[in-house]
Amino acid sequence: VTLSKILTYNFAHKIITNAEKSKKCVKNFLINKNKVKILYNPTISKIFQKKQKNKENFILNVGRLCKQKNQIMTIKAFSIFLKKNKNFKLYLCGDGPDKRNLENYVHKYGLQKKIIFLGWKKDLKGIYTKAKLFVLTSFYEGMPNCLIEASNYEIPSISSNVSGVNDILLNGKGGIILKDYNYHTLAQKMNHVIENYTNYKYKAKISKKKLDRFTVKIASKEY
Repeated sequence: VTLSKILTYNFAHKIITNAEKSKKCVKNFLINKNKVKILYNPTISKIFQKKQKNKENFILNVGRLCKQKNQIMTIKAFSIFLKKNKNFKLYLCGDGPDKRNLENYVHKYGLQKKIIFLGWKKDLKGIYTKAKLFVLTSFYEGMPNCLIEASNYEIPSISSNVSGVNDILLNGKGGIILKDYNYHTLAQKMNHVIENYTNYKYKAKISKKKLDRFTVKIASKEY
């Protein structure tokens, strides 16, 4: 695989990536490192401008229920977070091959009233506008569109350090970027955000101010 990348990347006239971390990774295989350009995903049609609704006490995770998305880490962290925040729920929006295993874990620890599997939703606007905190624990991503959406709706966010996250959360100025996959650390970060919510709402607004790059109008022009 490495040899094929070295050959194909170096013979390419131009290489497009969709995140800064991906760009750095591709450069490792290149002699001419100037041929790489970032073109961000045209993810959102417009920046959400309406007055934000009152947030409800639930944490949101959006994505396919699979090993890559690592929802089990979110669930384990949330079970610890609950000890201090008994009035919260966790909403998992998505479906996939890990759903049964995740449901079994939730039932095993009696969390079925606190952790809700929503399945796939065509329109997530109503959920995004009400969510108090967004959590992404993926092992890898290209560009996490769900995190872009979370920023668009000004949801304080915590994410693993995968490709695209530094672009969206502005290297930590717009939210929390985890250093590892320790669910105890994630639980601590969840508590920290809720205890310092005004500060993290402000960080979410900082992230939102840079989202123009991901709008259809501007990203399409770049293409």
